[in-house]
Amino acid sequence: MKKNERSLLLISVNNFYGGGEVHLRNLARLLKDSCEIHTLVFDAQLAADLESLGVTVHRISFFPRAMRLLQVVHAFCVLPALILKNRVRGVVVSGTVETFLLMPAKIVGCRTISMIHLSPFVGRGSVLRKARRLLIEAVYGVGVLFADQVVCVSEAVAEGMRKISLKKRIRVIPNWVPSIPETMARPESRVPVRLLFVGRLEHHKGLHLLLSALKDASNYELTVVGDGIEAEQLRKAASGMAVHFKGFQADTAKYYRDADIFIMPSLGPEGLPLVTLEAMSHALPCILSDLPVHVDVSGGGNAAWLFENGQVESLRTRLHNLVESSLERNALGKRAYQRVVERYSPAVAKEAYLQILALSR
Repeated sequence: MKKNERSLLLISVNNFYGGGEVHLRNLARLLKDSCEIHTLVFDAQLAADLESLGVTVHRISFFPRAMRLLQVVHAFCVLPALILKNRVRGVVVSGTVETFLLMPAKIVGCRTISMIHLSPFVGRGSVLRKARRLLIEAVYGVGVLFADQVVCVSEAVAEGMRKISLKKRIRVIPNWVPSIPETMARPESRVPVRLLFVGRLEHHKGLHLLLSALKDASNYELTVVGDGIEAEQLRKAASGMAVHFKGFQADTAKYYRDADIFIMPSLGPEGLPLVTLEAMSHALPCILSDLPVHVDVSGGGNAAWLFENGQVESLRTRLHNLVESSLERNALGKRAYQRVVERYSPAVAKEAYLQILALSR
């Protein structure tokens, strides 16, 4: 089968550039040499990143960013013509509400894949926010009925999905790092020790816990890469501390290379944080909250240290012990790197996706 006879459409009409959009971009990079890739997206930065990969981008940009539901309706209307015109054989949708778009794709004869990054949840917050989340999950529950396969980015996500979808349709294909860097030697003793946090500046990502754990500590400096709705609040909380906020960075590799310890203090929910895999791929010793997905990624705590989720004192103790032991940092970094090579490499992910999309022949 020729490449131009194997056309694939990747869809994300989310109104921000989050983990699902990074995953979709990485999937396009992973498969672009194996099939013809088309993408249907809303976010301008995501569109630019995809165009730089040489894939075909179709933008949904008629409605304002805040009107996500109308964006989905717009995509629903244009999707059949887009599929037929470009002879699309398979459609992959990233997100929850967007899964409703699998209906027209299935009707016109495409193989349909729902790519899910989080188990269904209602979450924290006001009654209105919970009701909104419940509506989103209800729409997802309808849309997923039209999926030939549901791809979960971790076993932790799959456990939740098995409660609402047929088990035979669920497939776990873990997140992966786009490339595995060459290993590099890190200084065994450096003062101050360089700590790193990468992620959205929102409550559930747990940066406030890390700042609390570092109160009254010395001989460290923390670099924070990311932006979000709590950025200003977190900057105020870090006032007077050795904390450097770098904002959103498209290229985070240099921060992983320059760091001594990576911390992911997320409260959850999490699917499989790509930033954690990226840190581990740089042989960077990691401290993670003991969410089920972190237990899995770390091999039960072998390839990363775990602390009790939400507990500042547990995180403080773990940080102190790892900061004090350069030998343990070195050994932990090596185990982290090996874990990524074995389970989260591009080669492993590519073979799995080619099979599930029926593109391996």
